[in-house]
Amino acid sequence: MEPCEQDVWIDLGERVGHTLVLGTTRVGKTRLAELLIAQDIRRGDVVIVFDPKGDADLFMRLYVEAKQADRLDRFHCFHLGYPELSARYNPVG
Repeated sequence: MEPCEQDVWIDLGERVGHTLVLGTTRVGKTRLAELLIAQDIRRGDVVIVFDPKGDADLFMRLYVEAKQADRLDRFHCFHLGYPELSARYNPVG
C-alpha cells in the first residue's frame, strides 16, 4: 500500500470497445483485468479474453464468475493446455 493511495474510477462509457491492460512484471495487470472482466460478466456483457500465458487462477475466476452469474452455458474456453475443457476447432474441416 502506498501512503497516498486513492481509488481509481473508470466511467462505464469510457470502456466502450476494447480494453488493453499494460504494465511491467508483477504490477497487477492480471488482477485488474480479472476485476474488469468479472464486472462485465455480472453485467451480462459479452466478454472475450485472450490470455497467452494461460493463467490458471484467471481461468478459474472467470469460470466461477460465469457460474455465479448463471451464464455457464455461455462460457467457452479455447486453450491447447486444457484439451479436456477446451472448445475444439478444426482449421481444415
